[in-house]
Amino acid sequence: MKMEYKHVDIVGMGPGNKKYILPEAMDIINASDVLIAGKRHLEDLSLPEKVNMEVESGLDNIVDFIKGNYENQKISVLVSGDTGFYSLLGYLQKRLEGIKLKTTPGISSVSYFMSRLNMLWHDGVLVSLHGKRTDFISVVRNNPKVIFLTDNKYTPSKIAEELVDAGIEGKRMIIGENLSYPEEKISTLSIREAVGYKSEKLCVAVIMNE
Repeated sequence: MKMEYKHVDIVGMGPGNKKYILPEAMDIINASDVLIAGKRHLEDLSLPEKVNMEVESGLDNIVDFIKGNYENQKISVLVSGDTGFYSLLGYLQKRLEGIKLKTTPGISSVSYFMSRLNMLWHDGVLVSLHGKRTDFISVVRNNPKVIFLTDNKYTPSKIAEELVDAGIEGKRMIIGENLSYPEEKISTLSIREAVGYKSEKLCVAVIMNE
């Protein structure tokens, strides 16, 4: 008798290192027939007995595959960090209308980073610069704590450069790179020191008053 599945799992993978994946998430991963994820997640998990499909193969391909296979294969889409924090969940909800999605949370990069700093973050303003331009200068000027998700265009260095040009220097920037991995690096710099700083493409950065 053919097994029929009623939903697709969207699983939060935490900040990166496997030891920060929740046990419930690993149970779902181990029970899945198909894992859809970024190349690094698939390499870290190393589960060749499952069908592995890289997100890099294209989102349209992923949507088409899910639509054609979710009823007879247990499919899990693995997303970085938490499912509700700048993940693929919103995109999949729009493209997979009528298919039930079940989410399992993960530890977000921001949550992890702020814990490494022993710092509260409910009082911070979150700004994502992943693939978009935001008026972050006024946000930094008007708030004592701003948390950035950076990309390869708006790096910590680029952010610092624009802040200096706007006359904002009396703050410090804390940059987190390769979070949760052995090569993790956390640097605390003045805004001017951060200009020209060479960092990884994707970082979490906190800008705070001195």
